[in-house]
Amino acid sequence: MIYKNLKLEQSYRELIGSIYSVSEFLLYQGKFDDALRVLNSDILKFIEEKGELKDWLLIQTQLAKVILHKGLLNNSDFNTPRQILLEVKAKVKHLNDKSFSADVEDLYGWSFVYQYLFSSSSYDEALEYFERGLKLREEVADTRGIAESIFHIGILFQKRAEIDPKNQADMDKAFEYYQRAYSLLQNSDYKLEKAYATRHLGFIHRYRRELDKALSYYEQSLALRQEIGLEIFFAPSHHAIGQVYYEMNQLEKALDSYQTACLFAEKVGFFGYLASALLGLGDVQQSQGNQTEALDYYLEAFAVAKSANLDLNLIAAKRRIEKLVNV
Repeated sequence: MIYKNLKLEQSYRELIGSIYSVSEFLLYQGKFDDALRVLNSDILKFIEEKGELKDWLLIQTQLAKVILHKGLLNNSDFNTPRQILLEVKAKVKHLNDKSFSADVEDLYGWSFVYQYLFSSSSYDEALEYFERGLKLREEVADTRGIAESIFHIGILFQKRAEIDPKNQADMDKAFEYYQRAYSLLQNSDYKLEKAYATRHLGFIHRYRRELDKALSYYEQSLALRQEIGLEIFFAPSHHAIGQVYYEMNQLEKALDSYQTACLFAEKVGFFGYLASALLGLGDVQQSQGNQTEALDYYLEAFAVAKSANLDLNLIAAKRRIEKLVNV
């Protein structure tokens, strides 16, 4: 579009920015349907017809991002956002915008991580997209993006090690990537990316049984998420803190953290962490000698996992139920 004057151009930029910002805020709150209504409003028809290509692709990328996060929480529909992103990928090359291209590549790769988060499958399909994104971000010296790509590659190593508990080398590799990402972000104001990096540094310390360090990083991550209002990921943060307290044998604190995780998971419909928190509550009850209450939580977790097709949660719940019943 050739703008008639600078005032119109400025107003148009503000309109695009407002649509993006409102949808992002609604995404943070877990109000996915509201975010989708904003991104599918009639005003977007004007953008498609009159706007520049980058404006339209930005909105389409945000649309894919919202659908992807909605799919993460209820474990469904990862094909739709990938199809949208494939169409964006086909057109974004005409922009000669490496930062935007990198964002699209990275989000496309992230779709595989979200799809297999609660399954025993690896994320290896994502690697080529993360590496492409990293290369582009390095070319334009995008510190935030570089840290994000490095962190995402670390996630792949972590998943490999989780699938094979004997694979200590990949867990160490994940830790190296998380440290690199955290180092890049430490003195920045990129709170979202910093929250991810600190959370996963906490995971590695918990894996190594360095529980005090794990708790510190988990609490830092939760504080950052609270600061930016990232409600969709409050449940994972409280669940992680509950795990550490449970392993420290601080059962009342673990109970409180798991209960809080359940509340936030129910609020936004995050089935994976609802099932995980219910399993945690069952573990605490069992440790306190409350077998009946423990079984009730395990059965509830099993039902949630089965309804949402959460393989790992389903297996974990089944094992706990069988062990408890056969005591």
